[in-house]
Amino acid sequence: MAIRIKNEKLREIRNSKGLSRKEVATSLGMNEDRIVNIEDGRTGQTSNTVKYIEALCDLYKINKSDIINYDHKSTKVVVFGAGKGGTGKTTTAAEVVYHLSKKYKVLAIDGDPQGNLSKMLGFQEIKKYNLFSLITIPENEIESLNIGNYVFSSRLNNVDAITFHTSMYAADKIINQRYVPMGIFKKIKEILIEEGKYDFVIVDTSPQVSTYTMGLYTISDKFYVPLDLAPFTIDSLPTFLEALNGAKAIKTSLWPGEEFKITGIIKTKADMRQLIAKEVSNFIDTSLPYDVLEAIVPRTTVIEQAQYGSQFMEEYDAASQAARKLIRAYEKISKEVEK
Repeated sequence: MAIRIKNEKLREIRNSKGLSRKEVATSLGMNEDRIVNIEDGRTGQTSNTVKYIEALCDLYKINKSDIINYDHKSTKVVVFGAGKGGTGKTTTAAEVVYHLSKKYKVLAIDGDPQGNLSKMLGFQEIKKYNLFSLITIPENEIESLNIGNYVFSSRLNNVDAITFHTSMYAADKIINQRYVPMGIFKKIKEILIEEGKYDFVIVDTSPQVSTYTMGLYTISDKFYVPLDLAPFTIDSLPTFLEALNGAKAIKTSLWPGEEFKITGIIKTKADMRQLIAKEVSNFIDTSLPYDVLEAIVPRTTVIEQAQYGSQFMEEYDAASQAARKLIRAYEKISKEVEK
């Protein structure tokens, strides 16, 4: 957590009011050089600097919060992705949102057309402003984007959301026709980092690796792949991992010097009494060159019962043995995400 100052806006506001630096300095009893340094961002963010800028805000009759973010957060974007349906991706993303919200300010982004994460957070209907309308805004409007128009408060304290749309795949055609196809995703991340309103941004994605899904992958600071310990998991992996090469190329083009990589594999829907679960688990441990989280999500129908009522596990049942196993697993995963 730190203070973030939008120094460049002070120059714009002064010019809009037709004031010279000398006039401003004289009004506040400051040296003109101090005004120059403040506007150029060369004063640091000391307590004295904040006092000077607060005085400027009072002089210009503007809200201090428009210039000074007193609670700027170091936002981390965490994306959950898998090239196969039914891996527990949405469930894991949702439970991580729930557990992180106990300590942190969280933004949930629902990139799955099914909208299950949105529904868990209390959004049963499609909002006019949603992820689809956000990533398909006209290309000439991207630079002036106000992401706040697309963000809504959820039913959970500390959690806001950018919600789903059932026609998300239609976004691909629009994105692919742009001069800079992935520019919107770069802008989204830049705004989230600059505004610093959230400790974590948690992104759920579709199992179909499409253009917009790849765009969501690339904004990640951490990228987790939930894999269910089931027969077709191994078969689906080569195609998915090959597709991630596209995400690597996109990330490099958008943020030179940054690398897209898998942060960790999460084993889900595990019934270690079954031979197939043991075999898939062993394959993940021995054949994949990625870190595997220690926490394993057990297979149980209790999570499905909770989700049927759009409840998080702890809301639905925090006492039964099956529920406690699930909750402990998601708590461990959330702590890994925190690091």
